[in-house]
Amino acid sequence: MSLINVGKTLESKFQQLLNDIANIGSVTGFKYFTLQLNGNEELLCSVLDNPVTANSCYQFECYSNTSTDACSEDTTAGDNKGSPKPNRPLLLSQMSQNSLLKESGSIGSGLPPASPTESSPSNDGNTQFLIGAYPRYGRPYVWVRNNHGRFITDSDFKNETNKNSPLRLRSSLQWHKRDIRIWDIIAELVAISCRPIPRNPFAIDIDYYDNFALVESTLATGAAIRTLQEIASSSRPYNDEVWDTLQQLTKRHFENLEAVVGNWYTNVPH
Repeated sequence: MSLINVGKTLESKFQQLLNDIANIGSVTGFKYFTLQLNGNEELLCSVLDNPVTANSCYQFECYSNTSTDACSEDTTAGDNKGSPKPNRPLLLSQMSQNSLLKESGSIGSGLPPASPTESSPSNDGNTQFLIGAYPRYGRPYVWVRNNHGRFITDSDFKNETNKNSPLRLRSSLQWHKRDIRIWDIIAELVAISCRPIPRNPFAIDIDYYDNFALVESTLATGAAIRTLQEIASSSRPYNDEVWDTLQQLTKRHFENLEAVVGNWYTNVPH
């Protein structure tokens, strides 16, 4: 494949990433995380640190070089009980950042996010991540916005520069070589943050939609169904669980839709 074709392929892949961010960023009702769009290039993902869930895990490829059982990680040692204990630093070194920056054809030092960390939220039982898809960097990166101590060693934490260093995530670093979508990045964030790790990172809280009026609830479940269909159609370890969730949500969606049509028909003059 020529360099021109490679460039066009990556450009198309990056546009798909931006489209995926726009689509999933409007979906609500996830059990283990919430999403918030921040412009066209940023997605804020707040993951529950200690959700109430069955202690069951799945085979997951994250920051290690091979597939790993996330349940085997030691999550009890350290100052913060339940903190991830990776076998390698979760932050990209300055040398790695400069190398990746050069690879993207940009100049500068490091890979800081466009949004400042000063506005980061405090710890409220969630860890917030910033997923950035900046054309300048040519691939997605993820930065921690709070609870830095869960991912940064004490010595690194004293260096303010490290707070603006992206995480070493397999999904983001392998993005240009493999068929990786935005939900792969989110699933990895759930895997490194939630303790215990849920078997289905995209589980839906069906009761959440009770908080909306009927029409709004129907629109919200419809948006969630569209995203779950895309996730379930890909080959991922949690596909079966996503299909189960999709069936439950579809049932709820059509119950709502039937009620909306019934209300409309009742109010139409005959």
